[in-house]
Formats: sequence, C-alpha cells, structure tokens
Amino acid sequence: MKQFNELPLLLRVGAVTQLIRAGRSTVYRLIDTGKLDSVESDKGQRQITRESVRRYLKLPTEGALVKVL
Repeated sequence: MKQFNELPLLLRVGAVTQLIRAGRSTVYRLIDTGKLDSVESDKGQRQITRESVRRYLKLPTEGALVKVL
C-alpha cells in the first residue's frame, strides 16, 4: 500500500488502469469525456493528472492509501 499523495503528479495510462481497475479504452473514454484530465507530452503520450484520478475515485485529499502493483 502507498499513500496516494506519494504518486507522481502525472500518471501514465497504464498506471491509471491499475488504480481505477479498468481497461485502457475505458481510461481513454474518461479522458475524452472530461472525467479525467490529461496532458500530452512532446512524444504524443497522454498522461493523466493525479488530482483528476483523486476526484474520479472520490478519495480524500489526505491519508488515502492505494494498492500499487
């Protein structure tokens, strides 16, 4: 288990799939519908903000533990 606040500010799609327990296509759909915020890197990769994942999972701002595989 790890504190949610210890995760990087920007998360790769693969990491988000593990956190929300959903597939990649679901994560991309959540990005496209605005439920998750993302930024595109110079290499064209999308990364999701940690705060948008927190909002989606409805986690408290402090003390939330997540299982990181």
